[in-house]
Amino acid sequence: MKYIITLLLFLASPLTVFSQEALCLFQLTACQPDTLTPLPSTSVTINTPFDLVLQVQDLRPEGEFVNYRGLTKPLVRGVFAAYCDIHYNKNLATLTPILIPATPTKPAHYADCKFTPQYANGKYIDKSPPDHINDVGGFASAFTGDTELVEVGRMRFVAKSIGHLTFMPSTINIQKPQHDTLIYGNTAAQPPEGSAVTVAQTKFTDCFLDIEPTFIPAPIPVPTLLQPTLSQPAPRPVQRNGQRQRFRIFNRN
Repeated sequence: MKYIITLLLFLASPLTVFSQEALCLFQLTACQPDTLTPLPSTSVTINTPFDLVLQVQDLRPEGEFVNYRGLTKPLVRGVFAAYCDIHYNKNLATLTPILIPATPTKPAHYADCKFTPQYANGKYIDKSPPDHINDVGGFASAFTGDTELVEVGRMRFVAKSIGHLTFMPSTINIQKPQHDTLIYGNTAAQPPEGSAVTVAQTKFTDCFLDIEPTFIPAPIPVPTLLQPTLSQPAPRPVQRNGQRQRFRIFNRN
């Protein structure tokens, strides 16, 4: 039982590394809508919109050369294809459509994910599972050689209920073979876009948010107006045994 508990704590950590030789990173970050600016805190209130940004990074070192098909070339770097599942509690946050700006070939429209131009090919997202999003991602339309964090796409969420919300990326249960993670090749036997990355070679960064109730300021008390003091009524004769007492007026002159 001790070992099982230790394993569960390891898998639930915010940064999960499955291998010391990680080649690729999937990272989720909660950002302000339409920006790469992280939320000012890890707490949001109900009905607050935010963007969940999916980023990837090639973790291999730079500055090396490779013999590719008889030619010496700089070592190719970058993530060519990036797809992952995103697990989260759908009772706490709602995925809402995000506006996709107009292009010369398409009018403005709404979609479940806004992909960047770099990952504009093979775009896919399946939000139908009850506890996660399936295979969200795409593959590169142009090689850039990036070894920094690169945005794949973003999804617009709205906080729904009070609770601790965790978004967890994973590539363990990718549904389609064409959605494997691929990094640009680095040996003569691997084409530039053909090096597959296993789960054991992938690092994942989760995203945590605490959803709190919407703050409603207490009403400011209004001072009570003082009521005017009324004059006391004249005393009435005291009744004794059901009969009214008579007052006598004596004339002392």
